[in-house]
Amino acid sequence: MFSLTGADVALVLSYALLLFLPGLAIAAAAGLRGWRLVAVAPVLTYGIGGAVGPVAKQFGLSWGPVTLLGSALALFVLMLLIYLVTAWLRGRRPAKAQQEPLPAWTRRAQWGVIGAVAFATLVGAFVVLLGLRSLDAIHQDWDAIFHGAVVRFIADTGDGTPAALKAINNYNLDSFFYPNGYHLIAAVAYDLTGMPIPQVLNAQLILVPLFLVTGLVAVLRTMRAPALLVGVTAVLSASFSSVPWDVLWRGPLLPYTTGLVLVPAFLVLLGQVLATRRICLVLLTAIAAVGLVSLHPSAAFIALGFAVFQIGQHWYRHRAEILPGVTALLGVGALAVLIGLPHLLGALSTAGADEPVNWGSVGSPPAAVAELITLNHGSPFPQWFLTPFALIGLLTIKRLRRYTWFLLGCGFFGVLTMLAYSYDHPIVSILTRPWWDDRYRLAAIATIGMIVITASGVLVSRDWLLHQLRTRDRLARLRVLARPMVLLLVLLSVVGVASRGFYVTRNANRMGWGWHIGVTVTPGEWQALQRIKPIVGPGHVVMNDPFDGSAWMRALAGLTPVFGHVVAPESYQALDKPRKLLLEKFNQLDTSADVRKAAKDLKIEYVYVSFGMIRETNRRANGLRNLDLVKSLELVDDSPSDRLYRIKPGALDR
Repeated sequence: MFSLTGADVALVLSYALLLFLPGLAIAAAAGLRGWRLVAVAPVLTYGIGGAVGPVAKQFGLSWGPVTLLGSALALFVLMLLIYLVTAWLRGRRPAKAQQEPLPAWTRRAQWGVIGAVAFATLVGAFVVLLGLRSLDAIHQDWDAIFHGAVVRFIADTGDGTPAALKAINNYNLDSFFYPNGYHLIAAVAYDLTGMPIPQVLNAQLILVPLFLVTGLVAVLRTMRAPALLVGVTAVLSASFSSVPWDVLWRGPLLPYTTGLVLVPAFLVLLGQVLATRRICLVLLTAIAAVGLVSLHPSAAFIALGFAVFQIGQHWYRHRAEILPGVTALLGVGALAVLIGLPHLLGALSTAGADEPVNWGSVGSPPAAVAELITLNHGSPFPQWFLTPFALIGLLTIKRLRRYTWFLLGCGFFGVLTMLAYSYDHPIVSILTRPWWDDRYRLAAIATIGMIVITASGVLVSRDWLLHQLRTRDRLARLRVLARPMVLLLVLLSVVGVASRGFYVTRNANRMGWGWHIGVTVTPGEWQALQRIKPIVGPGHVVMNDPFDGSAWMRALAGLTPVFGHVVAPESYQALDKPRKLLLEKFNQLDTSADVRKAAKDLKIEYVYVSFGMIRETNRRANGLRNLDLVKSLELVDDSPSDRLYRIKPGALDR
């Protein structure tokens, strides 16, 4: 099972309020209501962070709770003024045709969808908690080290500029960029709650299924979907392994996954801009665009992939709106560039910095398509209790023609998944470059469409069974089930029971892989870092091995390591000369003047080694072996999991 303390619950609730309240305020001021209001709130909050965080320092502001909430308040006032002024101006002009109102849902339908959203959120929370076992679990793989360090760096320094992140592991570079929208909000959550960084990172995971389900509900509602389809989509949304679970346990890809599940919310805003072209909505959409870019530039490319079909379908149906629509979209683009300039310039500066990634093909195109359809991507076997409904949904996809643009967008990313899965051609690497040629990332996007298709398949199956029960005499004894809602609940219950709780166990096991696969950082090493924290003190530089998990010391203890992140093998040769020399020859401190000079230039005072490795194939750096034989070092802390050495006074001046 899992452990969940009152402090954990308070952390999750605090994080949820932090992400929803600022966005809710400015969206409500702009006139949004209902599911649209709820869905767009988080992406707008990330947009506020992405817009203000990088420039706060230039205005003498330290990034933190006051800056975030103050910025949200200022935007709320601005949005309310724009809304009131534009409403007044519209009242003085001749009446124009208004946007056709959405079909009314009954109170029962509304509460049914609310219940479905709550159910999906609960399923997602169980997946996270069962997989992690505890919110203080530390992810044992690659990316978590960097994300934790960035959050702690921003919280400790108050510097929200992306370029400042070079201090973590790239301080030798003249320029550096990494999108930090995710980390800016996480740093505020850390400041507000004071909870350890791993718990802050893990608390946000519980909210990811909520972002996805509210986005799907809102985008389907905007496309005038019936409440039943929306409700079933919501119920099933946390069951699919490919999204969000397969992009969370790998890495974990925290900013990417957050951006991905918020794309439907962005598309809701874009649809409103196309339909109404109101200034408030243009500004909101620009803020949301900045939110996606600041989370992860590839999230903006995902949104663009869908937007092409969304805009094309809208203009095909409303040809007279093309010219004013172009004007509104240009306004969105111009405002997004203006308020998100630091992130946009940073993303452009790194766009051609590296060669396109090629992970290598793993199968044939038919195999790739089959895995997507049978929900079997990256898994030993399909999700058998969802697959039949997915197939039925595909066979009856004409029922979903109202949602053509959305399904075409998912289909486009399905094609990219197939290409990444099956081909190594350079053109494929270029096409999939925004997603690192990673079939897992691409499959996650395509699977969002499969959620809707599968939900449609459930309803088609319900209707067929209903017809059989009502018309076949030999089924007369079962006619107690021949009520549409009763039969739907029975069908969903069968799926839930047969799949062991809508695949909670399967997805929790996949999630657990990332947090419990190795010994990068053990509980003993976490305790050791807390023990050495007062010995080393803030601001003192610690020599460490980038492969043994010691880079976590910044996130866990606020200490400053020489290597703040793992050094990828392909990046080792490009490492700056001083640090490369220390990795290879630090244990020659007694005899090498070059080693002493490099250590002095980097202001190293301590050396820390721990005994787990991030990969089984990793080995202790040559320069950090046999440190007990180095006379210039004195052992100041020793435990079964780690050792801390101090460089003796004057040892670097010889």
